[in-house]
Amino acid sequence: MKKLFLSFLLAAFFSLMMVGTAAAANWVWVDSDAKTGIFFDSASIKFERSGESINDDLIYVWWYMQLDEAAARQRPFRGKVVKRFVFYDKLDLNDRTITHIDAVAYDVNEDVIDRGADGKTSRIIPGTKTETLMNAVASYAQKHREEIAERSRK
Repeated sequence: MKKLFLSFLLAAFFSLMMVGTAAAANWVWVDSDAKTGIFFDSASIKFERSGESINDDLIYVWWYMQLDEAAARQRPFRGKVVKRFVFYDKLDLNDRTITHIDAVAYDVNEDVIDRGADGKTSRIIPGTKTETLMNAVASYAQKHREEIAERSRK
């Protein structure tokens, strides 16, 4: 009886652990070089929704750029070393533009240095890290279109 009760408790514990992580971020590596690494959260991707219609050419996504310690120290921001920038952006695949909706700068201790975005839309320049990000997110969204469309309806 003790083994049965213990097994039940163990199963319940693992079930609760899985529920807690189901909505967690799923960071996908995009690209890196000697100075930076770029990742996007595949769990955050949503298509733009207008009423009941979904436009899969307009994608919202959280992503971040991790800076190498040496590179970060060379370019301080407001007198502090920025270790990571986290962005929430809208990518327009047809127009090849990006709109910054939210941005957060973190220092080496993961403290917020600055938060906010200007909301401006800019063209994505070919050959840049932003283009690499957009292509990776677009490719992921195409492969997981049904899942993302369903998530976008909620």
